[in-house]
Amino acid sequence: FLLFWAQHQMLNLFYGSLAISLPVILSVGLEISREITSRRRTEFLLQSVVSIAQQNMVIDNVLPLIATDIQQVITDSSGFIRIYTSDSRSIPKEYSWRLPVSDQTLSDLAQKAIKNESTQHTGKQLIVPILWQRELRGMLAVQSTRSITQTQVTLIKDLAQRLAPTIDNITLHRSLDQQNHLLELILSNSPAS
Repeated sequence: FLLFWAQHQMLNLFYGSLAISLPVILSVGLEISREITSRRRTEFLLQSVVSIAQQNMVIDNVLPLIATDIQQVITDSSGFIRIYTSDSRSIPKEYSWRLPVSDQTLSDLAQKAIKNESTQHTGKQLIVPILWQRELRGMLAVQSTRSITQTQVTLIKDLAQRLAPTIDNITLHRSLDQQNHLLELILSNSPAS
């Protein structure tokens, strides 16, 4: 140290150590930032699934919660959530928020997503099918005033994937309730009962 100091080499040692330590500090900082982002994303998805699972299988309570979660991910958004039952004769349950009545482009994109059973993303519009065991159980359709980022697309796709079993259970429960109600009507109006 004294030799380097006597030759005024101190600055060279400082810059060398800075060149080695600065990239290490930056890479550790970036890794911590990625981990925090990942944990926040996982926590958001977990809270969403738990809050929806606590709604006692009532679809009218679940759909507004899903819409609220989507609006947290994509602010200034409008769209609809459509849930299909296993019975092809029944009308799908739908919930929409801030969607203009005359907007047909989102519905057209939704038809394309149903046909292909794949995510459709066109910058400001996003359709994510809710698939469970290779069957279409519903869809999330969102449009925004700003461009939807790839991070937002990934988060909505993860949300749809994690909601799929719960949506399937809700549709099965709804179908079972309808069948029980029909059976009660038949038995109450039947002279044989």
